[in-house]
Amino acid sequence: MHREIRNHNSGNAQVVIQAGETHGPLTINLHAPDRNAPVERLARAVAAQWSAEAKVRGLFGPAPMAITWQTADRRPWLTGGDAAAFADRFLDLPAPRRLVLLGEPGCGKTSAAVLLVHELLNRRRPGQAVPVLLSLGSWDPETEHLSQWLARRLAEEYPVLGRRALQQAGKLLDANLVLPVLDGLDEIPAGRRTQALAKLNQALADQDPIVLTCRKQEYKKLSTEALGRATVIEALPLNRESVRSYLLAPATPERTARWQPVLNHLMVKPGGPLASTLTDPLMLGLTRTVYAAEHGRNPAELVTDKRLRTQPAIEQHLLDAVVPTAFPTGPSDRNAAHWRRRRWREARAKRHLAFLAQHLGRLQSQELAWWRLELDGRRAENSQALMAVVLPLVVTASVLSTLVSGHNLRIGTLLNIVGFPVVITAFALWKGGGQRRRAVSAPARVIEPLIGVPLGAVLAAVTTGLGDHTGLLQPRVLRMVLTVAMVLPPAVLTVLWDGRQIGPEAATPAGLLARQRRPPLVLALLVATVLIPGSLLLDRLLGPPYSWLPHHRYPTGNFTQLLVGSVCWALASSRWGAYQVTRLRLACTGCLPFRLMRFLDDAHHRGVLRQEGSTYQFRHARLRERLAEKES
Repeated sequence: MHREIRNHNSGNAQVVIQAGETHGPLTINLHAPDRNAPVERLARAVAAQWSAEAKVRGLFGPAPMAITWQTADRRPWLTGGDAAAFADRFLDLPAPRRLVLLGEPGCGKTSAAVLLVHELLNRRRPGQAVPVLLSLGSWDPETEHLSQWLARRLAEEYPVLGRRALQQAGKLLDANLVLPVLDGLDEIPAGRRTQALAKLNQALADQDPIVLTCRKQEYKKLSTEALGRATVIEALPLNRESVRSYLLAPATPERTARWQPVLNHLMVKPGGPLASTLTDPLMLGLTRTVYAAEHGRNPAELVTDKRLRTQPAIEQHLLDAVVPTAFPTGPSDRNAAHWRRRRWREARAKRHLAFLAQHLGRLQSQELAWWRLELDGRRAENSQALMAVVLPLVVTASVLSTLVSGHNLRIGTLLNIVGFPVVITAFALWKGGGQRRRAVSAPARVIEPLIGVPLGAVLAAVTTGLGDHTGLLQPRVLRMVLTVAMVLPPAVLTVLWDGRQIGPEAATPAGLLARQRRPPLVLALLVATVLIPGSLLLDRLLGPPYSWLPHHRYPTGNFTQLLVGSVCWALASSRWGAYQVTRLRLACTGCLPFRLMRFLDDAHHRGVLRQEGSTYQFRHARLRERLAEKES
């Protein structure tokens, strides 16, 4: 009599060996990995995102920069290796594989992190941890635990995690299926960096891997804290041979002839301002981009121009040339990509980018998010802009009606027509903007519309009563009070839905905006669906003089006012609606273009901006600072 033995193995392994005697048939069942598992969907989404972004940033060029890395005690770590060699060194690190990348601004820390993520994903096997690159600047260590922040950012950036993305992200983190690659510890405000590093150490378990990037001087100022059990490496300036190889790749006689004056100057003055500037990977990359043959600039001007005699002057010259190079004048090729056929004049592009740079400076943020545009300014700015547009239009319409038709259309009558929609829209913009400027709990988000909608109805009653001098006790006001019960449920739903709008919806700025257009439009349709049969029911139950529907003895516009005003509430109280009002306000003043998302997408493809999930960032902080400084 033999005993059947069953072994169950779970986990990740390339080879499983079992020693022992076997009698009879041996059956092995291999289960293919589930491609629809959340971790596999996340891996595909991250791979697609950073592969595309690396192409836009030019990281897959013919001759990538040969950056040399050394450890904190000045021992060589990697000399001029490519992404594969960098990934090899990372995988050879002792457990728990923690790496800190340091360097001066523009030395290539973020590019190295992007290439590391791309290479690790190429080598990843099903079921293994997924490296995810996230910008650390949005983390507030005082108010949010690192694990909560990671889960929230994963849910925001990767909709493939499903409808319960936040819970799914938490499960992946708990199962150690996410390798955090955190970019920019220096982007956290200076007063919180020490606390952030301490909280980061507290949040990491004994065997949790992590990759962190930071500017060299900012990290060394954190003398009381350091990332525990981490290997710290620093990027060294490029040497002359690396600069030469990068400028001449791909090597051709014509290219060598164009760059020969610069190369000769570097040989004669190896310690001069130009040589010092080009040892910075950011400036070297800008030099190659600005003086590409197709842009018509001659790199010899770096040697012959007398204004470029100091390193700051050369750096400012290269930074100032980014926008003119990215947005050239002249016709575009008929076969050019669609984003290159969009014509943005250099002056306008520079003005718009400068405003966005100053906008980020006022918000003290690195991330350019469309839903934060309304936060730059006073809470009531959108409401005031709406009133400033409507009131002159009302006066103009009254004057034109008198001049053209000879009939005196009173201003009060016009206010009676547009009063309720305008007041309720302005109130929604003011209230919604205030909620988004502070953290509001879920119960408070429900209570506030319960108070705000009746208050808005009273204000609208006062406004709509100006036309025929009716008071607050007139039938129309009673009709409005009765209908508040119909407006409240959609209003509460609007606020609650808006609280979830910045969530697991899309991984691109345009995709997120498209997704966020649906809730307010659906709610507007819901409002109309509720009000029309509700008004019919009230009319049948109450009848004149308390009817909502038009009656020959009473004003005929009440029902239309309520319907339009309620729809305006549903739209204006959402982030999408507030963004549209803010965008139009800023476009009318010339600060931003009317097609803002197309402009941002264009700037991204042209290398001025980079995309970080559902937000944009400037290609480098020094470029953002230069644009803001020059235009201010």
